[in-house]
Amino acid sequence: MVLLGLNFAELFPQPPDFILSDSVPSSATILARVHSSLNDSIAHADRILDHLQASALLMHWYYRQGRLLEGHYQLVATSRLVYWRTLRT
Repeated sequence: MVLLGLNFAELFPQPPDFILSDSVPSSATILARVHSSLNDSIAHADRILDHLQASALLMHWYYRQGRLLEGHYQLVATSRLVYWRTLRT
C-alpha cells in the first residue's frame, strides 16, 4: 500500500512549501521489505489470502512503474498459487 501511495503522491502537484519527510523510506527499500514479507507470508498457511492481496498490489505497482516483465511474473506466480490452492481443496 505504501508503494502505491508513494506512486500516487508523485502524480499530483504538491504545494511549493511541501517537503517530504526524510524519514520516508525510498521505493527500493520498501520494495525489498515487500518481497521479504511476501516470502514470510507464504511460509504460513493461514496467511495465503494476505499473500494473494499483497501480490496483486505489487503486480499493479510494477505495471504502473512500467516494469512489465516483473509485473507479468508476479501475475503468473499469483495465478499459479490460486490454481494450486484450488486443486488442493
